[in-house]
Amino acid sequence: MATAAYEDVYRRLRRSYAGVNAATMWRIAGRTEHAHELARDVLEVVAREASALTGPTDAGHYWAWVTRAEALLVLGDTAGVIAALATAAMGAQDDLGAHATTRRQLRFLSHAIGVDPEPIIEVLAQPDVVHFCGHMTAPPGSPSRFPHTQQAGVAGKVRERLRARRVGFVHGSLACGADIIIAEIALELGAELHLVLPFAIEEFVAISVVPGGPDWVERFRHCFAAAASVTIASDCAYFGDNVLFAYAAHIAMGQAMNRAASIDARKWQLAVFDGEEGMEMGGTAHDIQEWRRAGGTTDIIRVNSTRAYTMTPFAPSTNRVIRSVLFGDFKGFSRLHDEHIKLFLATVMQPVAEVLDRYAEHVIVRNTWGDGLFVVMDDTVNCAWCALDLQERLRSVDLVAAGLPADMGLRLGGHTAPLVPVYDPVLRAPMVMGRGLTRAARIEPRTPTGEVYVTAAFAALLRLEPNCGVSPEYVGHLTTAKNFEITPMYLLRRQGAANRP
Repeated sequence: MATAAYEDVYRRLRRSYAGVNAATMWRIAGRTEHAHELARDVLEVVAREASALTGPTDAGHYWAWVTRAEALLVLGDTAGVIAALATAAMGAQDDLGAHATTRRQLRFLSHAIGVDPEPIIEVLAQPDVVHFCGHMTAPPGSPSRFPHTQQAGVAGKVRERLRARRVGFVHGSLACGADIIIAEIALELGAELHLVLPFAIEEFVAISVVPGGPDWVERFRHCFAAAASVTIASDCAYFGDNVLFAYAAHIAMGQAMNRAASIDARKWQLAVFDGEEGMEMGGTAHDIQEWRRAGGTTDIIRVNSTRAYTMTPFAPSTNRVIRSVLFGDFKGFSRLHDEHIKLFLATVMQPVAEVLDRYAEHVIVRNTWGDGLFVVMDDTVNCAWCALDLQERLRSVDLVAAGLPADMGLRLGGHTAPLVPVYDPVLRAPMVMGRGLTRAARIEPRTPTGEVYVTAAFAALLRLEPNCGVSPEYVGHLTTAKNFEITPMYLLRRQGAANRP
């Protein structure tokens, strides 16, 4: 068993890291006396290791004191744990990854042994992650949901809210009014600004910045230049599709939640809002509703609208729609000869068809050409589950028994994007097309056989679905096929023993 293996390594090599892992696992398994004995021994070993370090800036300082903290937690010495963590943090205040790993480990152990984890992990408190949103403004004297006369008051409240907490990262857009005010103050206070714009920069400026008045353009340029990252949600023209604003907002919210999850930090939303719920696609009310639906909390700064408000019925877009796309390819197909084709269809493609049949109500388009697979689905969650079910079903196929190469396997790439519903005159069937298909098609060749890689947009939208049973794991920035782009990529994983919704 893993616990015994860790202890064996510790006994042979006398490495404190292996010893504290063994002590923790024995404590969780209920072998309390043995865990305590091992933890006390680890404290002696880590003391010798720490004595060889040069001080807080030594690379091993943090991990030596964290190991001491974990051993003390096994022994139930909460005060000692807190003191050790405070010493550990002295030379690693900015190592958010190390802090996140430690916080998760100590939280897990605390829950397992019945100790309140909050006083412990707060010693390594992480900076908050904030999604921001709010109304656009208008020139002085013009009716607006965020009137010009209220800007100074809002700015003061934004500064007050952000100063009250240790905010490290803010994610949102950059329209005139609330967005730019929040971005300016966040930058002033030292937070990282991460922007998501719905379409090309100059068109966004013309539509969402210029209407506030000429000074807003310069303020936009300043914030844009200072941003740590800028994501253009769609590199196609606006064409009046408000769905692009909602899509960009979802990405910004999901990015904030993904970042908070990755560094084990608190997340919250800051919104400048007049209280009018509305029914529009996108907008502040929509962003607040979506954030709360995903389990987040919102701090609202209220403004008093001066516009004449008329409730208009919601009308779905007649142009682009948000859809999730899978592109697949079977490694090894090019080595097959004619005599293998029917075996391939019966052994490999038939199980693929059976999985797609289970998702028939969510599948909008399904197509194949030789070893290629193309699937369009109605939402990100069902697409994620379908992709994982495809891989799981194919892992159960005995390729060798069927007379096919043992190393054959499916690579799947996924993306969620605005697409244009069309009627395909060649297939004589409804279809969706658009730039998003190109992006999705370039992912699959970079995916390991048997896995599912998805874009940052897919991962962000998936994060907004609470308890969906699938999680995205960041794997790095990869260059997609044909040098299309360098982009963040995520690996899809099931969460525990979750069942398909």
